[in-house]
Amino acid sequence: MLRATLRMAVLAAVALGLATASAQDFDWRRFEGTSIRFMMNQHPFTNWLQPNVQEFEALTGINVTLEVFPEDQFRQRRILEVSSAAPTLDGYMVMPGQVGAQYLGAGWMRYLDDFIADPTLTDPDLDLEDFFGGALGTFQSDQGLFGLPLQIESSVLFYRADLFEAAGLSGPPETMDELMAYAAALETDTVAGFAMRGRGAAATSQTVNLLYSFGGSWMDEAGNSALASPESIAAHEFYAELMRNYGPPGPANLHWAEVTSLYAQGQAAMIFDANVFRPIMEDPAQAIDVVRENTRYAPLPAGPAGSVPGVLVWGLSVNHASQNPEAAWYFIQWALSKES
Repeated sequence: MLRATLRMAVLAAVALGLATASAQDFDWRRFEGTSIRFMMNQHPFTNWLQPNVQEFEALTGINVTLEVFPEDQFRQRRILEVSSAAPTLDGYMVMPGQVGAQYLGAGWMRYLDDFIADPTLTDPDLDLEDFFGGALGTFQSDQGLFGLPLQIESSVLFYRADLFEAAGLSGPPETMDELMAYAAALETDTVAGFAMRGRGAAATSQTVNLLYSFGGSWMDEAGNSALASPESIAAHEFYAELMRNYGPPGPANLHWAEVTSLYAQGQAAMIFDANVFRPIMEDPAQAIDVVRENTRYAPLPAGPAGSVPGVLVWGLSVNHASQNPEAAWYFIQWALSKES
């Protein structure tokens, strides 16, 4: 209820501000000559954004530096800069489900409501109704809006229809027990039956699918760890058995880049990972022909508690210590505009 009320207030402020601004052209050149720096995760959205930044620079006269890092390095460098109140970092890519509570609790995220309500700082074409309510809600706290979402992602099963047919498997597994059996049937000396992430924090966005589907959870209602519950233990034991027996060598070293590459190069028959990586499997430059021609997609197989995939949201936020927060807000508006 509180988030819904807050969202209504933000939308009302936008409507009021944009009604005033509609009579005049929005000044995209207001901060011409300013330089801003954004820190970005290595990600399909970033791959799209990088070559198009020059359009924003031409529109605004603002110089943009995008610093892009693999996810583990990105997380480490980002927290070092935001915790040190580095004024030269103006904005960054962020997943509130991972670090929102930590960053908000430490005051490391700038609220944007004053910018949104100011018709001289917010493009009249920005429409918060363009964003799914659930995605926008991940960037809202009791104090206001601290970013805009760029995507929603959830995990799916990627699988090779040709290998399924060769193994006598008629369709994708519908249960976790079937997933284990399918992985065993598909395993060969050169192709892993199954693969998913195993390295550090990155693995949690995939193991959560098993955790929830087995009825487990991160915490109990009192806020204590629930990872020792029978359901949570069963989920992680299943994960360990699946990866140990039917995964590629060195599963604890697998990040999304390694998992998707293994699959795209024909070295895994099935993988769990984010739906955002579908383009990799359909790109001739990244996936071999047999993979591109035979890849299919299916929902998460059901565990004892059903099929309960995790849902994650990435977005863009302004650094609390930015020396150019208005110019950073301009960049976020452009990057997540209707046209973009």
